[in-house]
Amino acid sequence: MTNVNAAVPADNEFDELDDEPLLTNALDIAWGAVWRDRLFDQGWKPDGHSVASMGRIGPTDANDAAVSAGRLLRVWTEAGSHDDLEIRFPTFSSDQWVRVVDLLTDSAATVAALLAGQLPAAAVNALRSAGLELIPTADELTEACGCRPEPGCTHASNLMRRAFYEANRDPFVFFTLRGRPGEDLLEDLRNHYLPDVATRADENRTSAQLVGMARSDLVGRQAAPLPALPSPWPDPGQADRWSSAADLPDLDPSILNELAEDAITRAWSMNRGDAGSSLDLGRDADLARRAFELLGSTRIVELSRGIDESSQFVIGLATAWQAAGHRGLALLEEPRWSPEAFVMNEARDALIASGRRESSIEIDQNVVTVAGRYQFRLSRDEVWYRLDKRAGHWLLMHEPSREIDVVVASLPHR
Repeated sequence: MTNVNAAVPADNEFDELDDEPLLTNALDIAWGAVWRDRLFDQGWKPDGHSVASMGRIGPTDANDAAVSAGRLLRVWTEAGSHDDLEIRFPTFSSDQWVRVVDLLTDSAATVAALLAGQLPAAAVNALRSAGLELIPTADELTEACGCRPEPGCTHASNLMRRAFYEANRDPFVFFTLRGRPGEDLLEDLRNHYLPDVATRADENRTSAQLVGMARSDLVGRQAAPLPALPSPWPDPGQADRWSSAADLPDLDPSILNELAEDAITRAWSMNRGDAGSSLDLGRDADLARRAFELLGSTRIVELSRGIDESSQFVIGLATAWQAAGHRGLALLEEPRWSPEAFVMNEARDALIASGRRESSIEIDQNVVTVAGRYQFRLSRDEVWYRLDKRAGHWLLMHEPSREIDVVVASLPHR
């Protein structure tokens, strides 16, 4: 049940998420980041040194952390350091857990998402509406560390950062903290939901009636097997070529032929189950899709001329589409913005650690440029992208990541 590289909803969007469709792409909701931001908004004040590091959620040195019902625990392995560190949270009562299961099984979509290891926003909001706050709040945290009696020490902050990281990877951490391990909850959902489905199916069958058929015959009949799907053609085939039309002198036959071939290829891919129709794509996305298929051929130059765009512009769309799809195209259009300084400093430090000279690194708002050849851009949804300079143009050619270390690792070794 992992959920890495996830998109963080803005705070003012959180209450709206119950109206959104379930997110199933690679960049899903980062629940650890949601938890972190909500705690800050609720007045939680970790150790001052750790506040900056909270902006970048990742593994910490708290590798001995343990999550159990109602608490986070760090056992120190160094002899004579100090006492164990513990952060406690209120757990749900038995009656509250019964209510949790009832609420979660009200929606088939929610059950399906949970069984698939996802935590949909609709589930969190449904519980909240019933007075059951799944994500612990700031006033529910009780810290106990041997280093000092006051809360908010560096050790507790570091342990919470580890908890945010684990919640990003597996949002079922919240159920464990509230007293019910994820596997036990899933078993409850299966036991509660599946018998209800069978009962409703029985009720539907007993009340069903078709004209001219007795209920007993209807219930007892055997459904005919589904017909086998026809095998797809081995290749998409070709469109009949159209040369010219005397009454339509302004139409370019080559463009119409290309559109026809593209439609045939898309229909063939849909028949194979490889892709959708692409009919819902916007102008740049559709252009990027078509250009991607022409990368490495001279036809991409012809395509560029046909739409009165430079070939570099079209190639830029194609490589962005190949690397990151819609998000890659959005990055190319996104204006520069100013993240927190510590985020960009972390990017600089990662580059220096990779062997790049500090003098070759320039930071301008959300963009880090290295030796005028490589560029790292941070999007507003906290994803890092690497662009390479080719023939005077910046091209997005590599898979993005939320971790700057992962993107920097894609650079050529020095």
